[in-house]
Amino acid sequence: MESVKSLFRSLGTATAASLRLLSLIFAVTLLAVAGTVLVGGLNSDGTDTPSAEAGEARVYPENPPPVVFTPTSQLNIAESTIAPGLTDVERRHRLLRSVVYVETSRGSGSGVLIDNQRCIVITNEHVVATGTGDIKAHVITRFRANGENVVRTVDAEILGRPSVDDDLAILRLSECNNLPWAPLGNSDLLESGDTVTAVGHPHGFGWSMTEGVVSHSARFWDDMSAKSGFPLVQIDTPLNPGNSGGGLFNEEGYLVGINSMKRLYAENLNFARSSNLVTAYMGRLAAEGRVHDRTLGIIVNNNDDGSITVQEVATDGRGNHVGLREGDPFIAVNGQRIDGAPSMTRGIYADTDGIVELTVVRNGAVYTLTLDYNQERRS
Repeated sequence: MESVKSLFRSLGTATAASLRLLSLIFAVTLLAVAGTVLVGGLNSDGTDTPSAEAGEARVYPENPPPVVFTPTSQLNIAESTIAPGLTDVERRHRLLRSVVYVETSRGSGSGVLIDNQRCIVITNEHVVATGTGDIKAHVITRFRANGENVVRTVDAEILGRPSVDDDLAILRLSECNNLPWAPLGNSDLLESGDTVTAVGHPHGFGWSMTEGVVSHSARFWDDMSAKSGFPLVQIDTPLNPGNSGGGLFNEEGYLVGINSMKRLYAENLNFARSSNLVTAYMGRLAAEGRVHDRTLGIIVNNNDDGSITVQEVATDGRGNHVGLREGDPFIAVNGQRIDGAPSMTRGIYADTDGIVELTVVRNGAVYTLTLDYNQERRS
């Protein structure tokens, strides 16, 4: 049986200097996703190698300061990809210009401008994971009459701590004058058959656009969703190495996903990280500067009514310390009723104030157990 590692690939391309593809390995345990690959990079011979040679892996700050984002209400919709009154051509041009070409010393990929006041870009973690030097971003300033792009290069820096588990990272460009921004849509509203457009830089061919449909709006894999509870968006939109970090847009121009991975040895079986995961990730970075681990240390069973039952509790886990017990029916997180284990995990992940209330039923009585992640970090 072929190894999972050799079947999971990212979509990044090589630098112009080397003109070869860089293989990246997604740094999570890939047990339930056999036959799937990240869309960040492949070796030219199709083999799988470590994500970086010794000394070339980027080192992230352990406890960075919180990241400041401009509230969406303060951004100008008229400067966005969803601005009213745009022609089809004008909207496509805005989609293209909202996607930047991200280049490190070891490879390249894509990113999407989501805040044109603070010049904030969302991309995949594996796009920036390798190479210890500066990060550059190439942006379109305008289109010539013959269709050619006029491009300028700006500096980019990582804000907060990128999340390996979520494969997300935030960049800030040194400037983004006159660039359109992409508002985050609600990926929960996606349905199978919806038309979506992917923009990125496949194999270094800059600002390429492909179109397809949503094949499955909420594809859950344990190892891709275990930490956040957010599903992947499965699409048939063609993706190639270099598309990693690029935008997946709906017909209105909303950003509904970040293109991230594909299945090797398959046709157009591709996946994006959902925009709702991006929103939750940004919330955690705004509050903490990084995504701290929030696992409970429990094993649960899904019940037919949408609740879950605690099956096992690790003695050294947070669940045991807060008072969860085997056999507890678990019904809500922060007052929001859950409909299965993923929604429980999402509720815990998306919380930004560090106080999480877990509602369980025990012996016919309802109990609320409180987790204080802030106190945990202070201790």
